[in-house]
Amino acid sequence: MKRRLILGVVGVLVFAGTIAGALSWSWAQSTPYAADHPFYAWQQASVRFWRGTMGSANVGAVPPVTVEAAAAAAVDIPTPEIAGEPTGQPTPAAADALVAAHVIPFPPDAINQVDHSFFPLEGGHEIADCAACHTQGDYKGTSPTCVNCHALDEPHEGAYGLDCAGCHVVQDWQPVSFDHTLMGRQDCRVCHEPPPAHYGGVCRACHTDTTDFLVVTFSHDAIGAADCRSCHQPPPNHYGGACRTCHQDTDDFLQVNFSHTNFGGIDCGVCHQPPANHYAGECRACHQNTNNFLQVNFSHANFGGIDCGDCHAPPASHYPGECRACHQDTGSFQNVNFSHANFTATDCGGCHAPPANHYPGECRTCHADTRNFRNANFDHANIGNVDCGDCHAPPASHYPGQCRACHQDAGNFQNVNVNHTNFGGTDCGACHAPPPNHYGGSCRACHQDTGNFDNVNFSHANFPTTDCSACHNPPANHYAGSCRACHQDTGNFNNVNFSHANFPNTDCGACHNPPPNHYAGSCRACHQDTGNFNNVNFSHANFPNTDCGACHNPPANHYPGECRACHTDTNDFGNFTFNHGAIGNTDCGACHNPPANHYAGECRACHTDTSNFANAVFNHGTIGNTDCGACHNPPANHYAGECRACHTDTNDFNNAVFNHGTIGNTDCGACHNPPANHYAGECRACHTDTSDFNNAVFNHGTIGNTDCSACHAPPANHYAGECRACHTDTGNWQNATFNHGTIGDTDCSACHAPPPNHYGGSCRACHQDTSNWHNANFDHGTIGNTDCSACHAPPPNHYGGECRACHQDTSNWHNANFNHGTIGDTDCSACHAPPANHYAGSCRNCHQDTSNWHNVNFSHEGLTDCQSCHTPPPNHFPGQCSNCHNTETWEGATFNHSFPLNHGGANGQCGACHPGPPPGYTCFGCHDQQDMIEEHLEHGIGDIGNCVGCHPNGED
Repeated sequence: MKRRLILGVVGVLVFAGTIAGALSWSWAQSTPYAADHPFYAWQQASVRFWRGTMGSANVGAVPPVTVEAAAAAAVDIPTPEIAGEPTGQPTPAAADALVAAHVIPFPPDAINQVDHSFFPLEGGHEIADCAACHTQGDYKGTSPTCVNCHALDEPHEGAYGLDCAGCHVVQDWQPVSFDHTLMGRQDCRVCHEPPPAHYGGVCRACHTDTTDFLVVTFSHDAIGAADCRSCHQPPPNHYGGACRTCHQDTDDFLQVNFSHTNFGGIDCGVCHQPPANHYAGECRACHQNTNNFLQVNFSHANFGGIDCGDCHAPPASHYPGECRACHQDTGSFQNVNFSHANFTATDCGGCHAPPANHYPGECRTCHADTRNFRNANFDHANIGNVDCGDCHAPPASHYPGQCRACHQDAGNFQNVNVNHTNFGGTDCGACHAPPPNHYGGSCRACHQDTGNFDNVNFSHANFPTTDCSACHNPPANHYAGSCRACHQDTGNFNNVNFSHANFPNTDCGACHNPPPNHYAGSCRACHQDTGNFNNVNFSHANFPNTDCGACHNPPANHYPGECRACHTDTNDFGNFTFNHGAIGNTDCGACHNPPANHYAGECRACHTDTSNFANAVFNHGTIGNTDCGACHNPPANHYAGECRACHTDTNDFNNAVFNHGTIGNTDCGACHNPPANHYAGECRACHTDTSDFNNAVFNHGTIGNTDCSACHAPPANHYAGECRACHTDTGNWQNATFNHGTIGDTDCSACHAPPPNHYGGSCRACHQDTSNWHNANFDHGTIGNTDCSACHAPPPNHYGGECRACHQDTSNWHNANFNHGTIGDTDCSACHAPPANHYAGSCRNCHQDTSNWHNVNFSHEGLTDCQSCHTPPPNHFPGQCSNCHNTETWEGATFNHSFPLNHGGANGQCGACHPGPPPGYTCFGCHDQQDMIEEHLEHGIGDIGNCVGCHPNGED
């Protein structure tokens, strides 16, 4: 009964909603309003809504919507109040309320209730949100044309028109069904870029089927006698002769019919380069069939007792003995039958080189199992009094004595207990190397306390006649004589009392090195007073005919002639007396280089007085209307017009008489660039005197409440508020009077940016004194159970758990006492990142002892899928590793290739069938695809994609 009552109520509601909706739609249609009427928007929205939900304009049709959907729509479309309107129109107040409700939302689940067969929502158009296509609340009127929605995504830039459906389908944009016949005789490259190094001719010369560009029908017969390389680039290191010498069939260049019989006794190496590290003898010594060089009929039986190594180089670090000592079958060198049992008394080192820095003794001393050299069971207890150094090399600069003199515990060499008192009168240097350049005598001569070598009590009084240099090295370039010749006080070597009077005839250079580039003669030739070498009394009068250049180097770029040609007074080289009158018509440039960027003509064209080149008398009156810029470069950033526009006096360019009064209201910026970061407005806004731009009279009083930042940029990272909030005196910006007391509880960070990586909480949480930010008194005791990471960032790659899990003392973070015993079965990787490319399974699968990670006991027994843990090499066969390899040795791969390896003359060459990595393959490298299609169609077979599915043995 209750169920029937509910259904009845719902039925009434649906019927009432249907009638109300239909009447509302009919009424809205029959009562048109003007476009500017307040009720017009509601009417249009109502029409759109009922048209969209009913699927047609039939008033009698029941809108396919639920009661809930109709109720939701009714909320957004208020029923108009028509009372009080004689014409049935709503009141102005009601109309105003309806105007704002012009965007009608889509009813819930409308996408599944509206008949959309006229534009199926499938493929790329399978959209769950109506509003994705129907924008602005439009229920109808959305164009079904692709370009209206995809205009922004259209990559062709309109090159193929606006009908996307001509090429693309709604299921997927990639399968393009473009009809190339519409392009007429246009060549493909008009739209498509050919592959690199492709034939440069017209595409249709080779390709007739634009749906499959692998089907090429180019007829090479048309090119006559032209050689292939006129269009095609041969492979690297290819035979350099004409292609037709070998290739007669241009459809298949793998079929070569070159007749080598024409070359008689000429060896292949004359034309062909053998592979790297190939046998150096004649090719025919091994190869009889020049069509297939993989078939070798060389008989090693003819070489009797000659060992393989006489012709072939063994692999690197290979056993140096004869090959036949291990290999009996020269056809497969992988099969080795060497028996170590025959060498019972011979040590491994007799044939094999041990690892670097390995124990030099016999291998069997430690290794009993020659198949696994990691199991070493050497017992040091058996060596008795043999010292460690007899077998092991100590560290560099280590004590050269016996190890047990210091180390008692061979298991831990860090425990040293040497007692120096046992060495009595033995000096430290007998065991220890002193520092570089140290005193070479006995250590105890200076050091009494071997516990602290900084305490030195050496008395030099015991060496009264011994010179310092007997023990000490003097400084670099020091006087080579006895130290006491100059120094009497060994406590202070800066006190020097050497008397040069004892060396009357000895020249200074016998003991001292003169300065660089100094006169090479005797010092006393110029210096009489050795106490002051600046007092020079050398008389050049003794060298009347000798030129200065014989002893002195002239300055750089100096006149290369004799010094006396210009200088007569050698005491003052600033006095020049050279007579330029004697050079006649020779121009100055013959001897002198003019200044940089100087006028390139003759010097006398401007300068008539060679004694003063500042007096230039060039008559510019002769150049007529020629502007100065024809000969002279103006300064950088100079006015680009004619010089005479401003300068009337060419003798003094500082006198510029340009009349700015003629420019009217033109601003200075039309001709001149203002300084960097200058006010961007008109110059005259501030400067009234164009002769002195330092006199700026801008009246800031006229800007009212406009803030300074409207015209001026504040400094970087400056407070972003108004300037006047802090600065009251615009004449001195250093006087800031901002009162922080007015900000109440506002935190500092509201105006100031904290330093990088700073605590993100309130500043006052730590800083009480804003005048000294270094006094932070944050009390961590108040944070309770809050973890440190809530405020502080841990170091990179740090344990992600709580800090207190390891650190108990926040004053010393290095004392971590995390107990791993509490983690139970949790794997190490939950907290720690394993090394790169590490096994991805649980750590405990291999490591039992977390204190030593090098002890691994993982067993591969029973495991076949290596790829679940290990990444194969690049371009490796993608199948299971166990298909080819076993876990004992990876080298012996026994893959069963069910398809014949010599099919079609492939002879084991994988690339003949696998142009890419396996398992991908192609049969169309040898078989013509079009022929195969036609032949299979004759037997009613349309799918030829999986050749080996029908031809597992490559047979018909």
